[in-house]
Amino acid sequence: MTFIPDSISTDDLRELQVNAEPDFVPKNPEALYDGLTKEEVEELAMKTLRRMSKKCKDPMVEKCVMLAIAASWIRWHTDMAQDVMPATADSDKSEKATEYVTCLLRDAGKAQAVYSLVHDIGMDNDFVLNTDK
Repeated sequence: MTFIPDSISTDDLRELQVNAEPDFVPKNPEALYDGLTKEEVEELAMKTLRRMSKKCKDPMVEKCVMLAIAASWIRWHTDMAQDVMPATADSDKSEKATEYVTCLLRDAGKAQAVYSLVHDIGMDNDFVLNTDK
């Protein structure tokens, strides 16, 4: 029986990054999110949502954003898996790389489930579900 983990450790993830700089240490360990801290990312997300909601109060804009985000997650996880796949042929890293690719593709499937669920939630004047127009 093959064990497929639900997650991979940060150490294993760092080891598997194909194009990573050796012994990369961020200048500010708090700013791991494209140069932003956790708090700055949360603040940016909330400001963006508030700005969007002021411009358009119809929930279809939220549905469109959620679909776009889920599609982005699918693409990101799939692209990452494809980047790591060559490492699965390297006998020294094969097992960990295969485990990592499996986790990435599993998460891409979860993002696809999110996309499908959001897609099927109906709204008034839903142009996503209403294909007659």
